Amino acid sequence: MIDKNICPKISVIVPVYNVGNYLSECLDSIFNQSFNDIEVICINDGSEDKSYDILNDYKKMYNNLIIFNQENQGVSSARNVGISAAKGKYILFVDSDDYLREDACKVAYLEAEKDQVDILSFGIYKITYPYHRWRYKPFSMKEHIYTQDPFLALFTGYDTVLVWNKLYKRDLLLKNNIFFEKDITFLEDECFNFTVFPKAKKIKYIPNALYQYRQKRSGSAVYSYSQDKKISSQKILIERICKIWRENKYLDEHASQLLNFFLDFNYAAMYSALKDESKVKDVISEILFSIGEDIFNVDNIKKVSTVCQNRAKELLK
Repeated sequence: MIDKNICPKISVIVPVYNVGNYLSECLDSIFNQSFNDIEVICINDGSEDKSYDILNDYKKMYNNLIIFNQENQGVSSARNVGISAAKGKYILFVDSDDYLREDACKVAYLEAEKDQVDILSFGIYKITYPYHRWRYKPFSMKEHIYTQDPFLALFTGYDTVLVWNKLYKRDLLLKNNIFFEKDITFLEDECFNFTVFPKAKKIKYIPNALYQYRQKRSGSAVYSYSQDKKISSQKILIERICKIWRENKYLDEHASQLLNFFLDFNYAAMYSALKDESKVKDVISEILFSIGEDIFNVDNIKKVSTVCQNRAKELLK
């Protein structure tokens, strides 16, 4: 247990929504960490099951648990409440149907402190519900540190769009006023990382799989979103990233990298959502033609990967 008057090393932020069947496993993995200099901030986002009762039961046992209760506003809003309330040197996001390896906080903290990084990214174990497990590889199976080019870290890493396998320095978020965009409900992590990564001076990847990710859980919000909701949120997401990058003048040097990411990851994400190649082309075409010629132009298309060049050519037909 930590003294409430002393700032903890890590603030663990857990948005909670209708996860009564999984929440105890998540909380046990956090409170049983081998590193206990943490505070745990749980935001009950209008749960209609037993989740809030479970949180209150844990509150009786752990004085480093802080609970916020709000009407359902979505995971982005819930995480923002946690960021605002956090007192730790670092912030770790954990989804309430996932869980941590018992030494996750210790390993992450020591690795971040060793090199004084702004962002630490680590590996995960993916649980393809309910049984199959395989290791998700981060950028490298070896440790890698970026000190000069945060954009290289952003575009080289395999896990750019994830927030729950990263330790963020809290001051980095607060000094740059970085929060989640509340109106983005699909791939909201992507917008967050495309905002915070360019502000980081040192980013570190380690191969250690510290996080247990439960994929395709029955009842999971992301898998219950309608196609229309995924499409509209994807459109807002890409336009919002472009707006942020224009305002910060990142596009002068990195427009082609951003376009490549859109044609790679976001194209794949839309295909996964729609399961229809023709619909994907229509949606992505509409989005890319709307983001501006400073990004979607012939010169930038020439700089993207061969696969993405072919996709762009198909969209331009």
